[in-house]
Amino acid sequence: PFLRNMYLYDGIDFNYIHEFWKALALTNECMIKEIKGEIKYMCTSPDDLELVKAAARQGYKLIETTINTKTLRVAGKDYSYEVLKVLGFSSERKRQSIIVHDKNGIKLYIKGADCEISKRLCKKSLENENYGIISNGLMEFSKRGLRTLMVAYRRIRQEDYDSWVNRLHEDEMNVQYRQRLIDRLYDLIENNLTLIGGDRDRKSVV
Repeated sequence: PFLRNMYLYDGIDFNYIHEFWKALALTNECMIKEIKGEIKYMCTSPDDLELVKAAARQGYKLIETTINTKTLRVAGKDYSYEVLKVLGFSSERKRQSIIVHDKNGIKLYIKGADCEISKRLCKKSLENENYGIISNGLMEFSKRGLRTLMVAYRRIRQEDYDSWVNRLHEDEMNVQYRQRLIDRLYDLIENNLTLIGGDRDRKSVV
């Protein structure tokens, strides 16, 4: 049922599907509690809860979360990700990101309103025919009164992240213009994205 309600790239490249489910499993603020040997998710956002459960059903199960790490179990193997930064959701931002590091480098995963994500996509994604497929699919959801979201990611070079986070630390010390400067840096890093899928918010009818 879930697959009928979301849109992915339909090419043969498994990487897009892999990154999509990883993004849904990682980009949330869910906590985990084990009850009688079974993992239960606790989220303040009902949408986050439904999306992380959907990822688990597809084999991308969030099994552990701490302040500094998140661990996924995929095909019986555990993968740990260092959480470098969480860029939280707000009604103004209409999006949520997480920056993680593993043996393959640094990546930013993001999900949010399609109007916010689409304007941050790289040129290659915008020119790909699947952008139209996903956009049209999400438009159909919107016509049915459902809020929609896009899911994307980007790779970040270590030196670029180091430069960005240093600027962030400096701007966090600026009492007068702190929020304005932070918002500008969030915009900077949440850019040049690769689109990997779209979905409707699991519990939203507007």
